Amino acid sequence: MKKKNIIALLFLTALFALECIVLEDKISINRRLSLVRSYIRQNDVEKARFILNSIKNENYDSEFASISNYYLALIEFEKNNYYQSLYYAESAYKNPFFDLLIDYYKSEIRYLLGLSYYKSGMYDDFIAVFSDAPDFFIDSVEKKSRIYLILSDILVRQKNEKNKALFYYSQIDKSKLTKEDLDLYVYLEDIVLWDKIDISQVGYKDPNVSAILVDKDNIFIGTWNGGLIQYNYILEKYSHYAGDSLSSSNIRYLYNDGRYIYIGTDDGLNYYDKRDGRFRFFEETKGASISSIASDEDNLYIGTLGQGLVVYNKKDKKFYGNSKELLNNVAYLYVFDDTLAISTYSGALYYYNDGNISRVDSFKINSPITSINKIGDNIWYSSFGGGIAVYSLKEKKYVYFSTKNGRIKDDYILCSGYYSGKIYFGTLGAGVYIYDIELKKWDLFEISNYYYGVNIKNIVFGDKVMFIGTLGEGVLKKIILDN
Repeated sequence: MKKKNIIALLFLTALFALECIVLEDKISINRRLSLVRSYIRQNDVEKARFILNSIKNENYDSEFASISNYYLALIEFEKNNYYQSLYYAESAYKNPFFDLLIDYYKSEIRYLLGLSYYKSGMYDDFIAVFSDAPDFFIDSVEKKSRIYLILSDILVRQKNEKNKALFYYSQIDKSKLTKEDLDLYVYLEDIVLWDKIDISQVGYKDPNVSAILVDKDNIFIGTWNGGLIQYNYILEKYSHYAGDSLSSSNIRYLYNDGRYIYIGTDDGLNYYDKRDGRFRFFEETKGASISSIASDEDNLYIGTLGQGLVVYNKKDKKFYGNSKELLNNVAYLYVFDDTLAISTYSGALYYYNDGNISRVDSFKINSPITSINKIGDNIWYSSFGGGIAVYSLKEKKYVYFSTKNGRIKDDYILCSGYYSGKIYFGTLGAGVYIYDIELKKWDLFEISNYYYGVNIKNIVFGDKVMFIGTLGEGVLKKIILDN
């Protein structure tokens, strides 16, 4: 019995001594690795290589061989020797003792292996390595952002999988990107975030858009000569309506009024009932060329060319003509604060309230108004030829933006749209300009270089998506990111 106890005691003493030796070895190796990191920072890579190869040869049957190969891969990667880097990184990753490493080294090795695959053009291998990147690099926003950027690049340009690329691209924190990666981020924006609704797939192939209306997941696209297209931009499903469904295939204006979508054409007013999915025509409007539509609780206001303002009472379902001589050619209608604003092609602005029409003599733009937006306490007017005017309801005065006073670079505005504190103005020939209301600053909104979008007829917004109707390029679509 005593002999057994003595043997057990000797075994435990030897085991403790062995563990001490292993512990001392680890401390020594870590000191040498610290020296390696110092040499790498000093770009003295030959000394670093010598130490790393020594550690690897002395500890080939341990996790330190994996760590040594990682640093050797890092040296080659920094020197742009990507295939050599890949050799060492794969050796580090496939080392049988890889799972014994602390999470830091697991993360760094896997990250460097992925980058080496990417730089070597081995895109499928990169995707395989980082398929669960969010979990693996949860504490490194910089690395996650770079991984997402590269995944976006591979998926959209090499795999033609735009939706998957968008998923990763939308998660990038661009503030964490390097200068080189930021250049790639900006380049990919034109490809990943932008798209074109190919309205030539259905009906008459007319790329000239006259009107756009967004209704939940559907966008209704009116063309100058090709009828009406309904497009579900989530399901990517098209429907086309022309002469058989409408009084004319020449669409001029679209207006959403709850249950009904009103379609103004060059030959009267149609409407679409969302409940039964049927189109109907107001016979009373036959022959009228519709230029604009607006509404309040009781009335639908219809602007025409040659027949002035027509009012449709929703309750008694009757039409009433109004001041044809005064308002002959109506350019734009807009309702705000129980007042109907009416612009004519002669450049005059009128307010219609309680059955009375009065001209706004203080308005100094003598050009047709193309859009009106009430935002906060200000009313924004864009015009075709006279620039932009802003009326302050509090201060009771106008501020003008035009090429004459040097405050904007184009006076020919075709439309405007508002989203998240910014107003977008579409021009004839000069693309889109933005005004940041809070910063009080103008800027040019850059459309993707892949599309020739300079003649902008419509700007509308859906849920985190922007649609731009053009003359000649169809409808452009841009995804809006939170970051």
